[in-house]
Amino acid sequence: MGEQTMRWSWSPAALITLVLLAVLYGWTVWSAWKQDIKDERGEKPLQWYHLAAFGVALVLAFLIFFSPVNAGGQQYFVLHAVQLVGLTTVCVPLMMFAWPVAVSRRLLGLPGIRDILEMLSVPLLSSLAFNFAFIIWHIPVLYAQVVKDTNLYHLQLLCIFVLAFLSWGPLCAAWRGTRHMRYPTQMLYTFLDGQPMDWLAFALLITTSPLYSSYLFPSLLGIPNFSDQAAGALVLLCPGIVDLVILSVIFFRWMMQIEQRTRAKDQERVQEEEEYEIEYEVIEKQ
Repeated sequence: MGEQTMRWSWSPAALITLVLLAVLYGWTVWSAWKQDIKDERGEKPLQWYHLAAFGVALVLAFLIFFSPVNAGGQQYFVLHAVQLVGLTTVCVPLMMFAWPVAVSRRLLGLPGIRDILEMLSVPLLSSLAFNFAFIIWHIPVLYAQVVKDTNLYHLQLLCIFVLAFLSWGPLCAAWRGTRHMRYPTQMLYTFLDGQPMDWLAFALLITTSPLYSSYLFPSLLGIPNFSDQAAGALVLLCPGIVDLVILSVIFFRWMMQIEQRTRAKDQERVQEEEEYEIEYEVIEKQ
């Protein structure tokens, strides 16, 4: 049982995806360095922490896909939940953060890339694509077959990983100013986009019997399947905490925007009053 748990697994599709991401990022970094790209302030947009963020995300994704954690995910639901949260809530945001706007413009300059990315970053389409795939892959009947087949299990993780870029895309584009989305819309999108994962977590916590009864290893170790799934459900609730932090940040940004607009209007009103008083004094002197 230990040998079966502690084994490395390989997936050509996942490996090709990670290699393509690394090559694409390396190409954009090299292009930015060669052309000495500057941002709006005349500074180099690519810093060491961007490279570090991408490197950490790439290594973490590699371990999630190929290390014994992957085999453990087929045997314990809590490890599967760790994989999902690691890919969608850690790896993808770090990779997207590693592409500053000024650097990514080089990528957007390729023929057809901008049109494709703009189409894929439509909020409703992006959220539906990710959440629909997430729900379908975790239907108990289908998931029972997934955990028995390593290739199918890799395909599930890879599909969710790739679509997570779409899920984060509209929000990241709005924060970077490359796509207009009002703050209330950002808050609504953040709240609704994370609901399916929360629903699954709550369903696993309140159910009286395990939804995924295909896991055999927990029972062999004397661990009830329900306990394994409850632990996994708690892990799946972690992205909800991240969503709450993001919602708080967006809310305070919205309040700051309202305050700035209010101050600007007050200044305009004060200026108009001063101009009116000056005109009134001139008229009185005449």
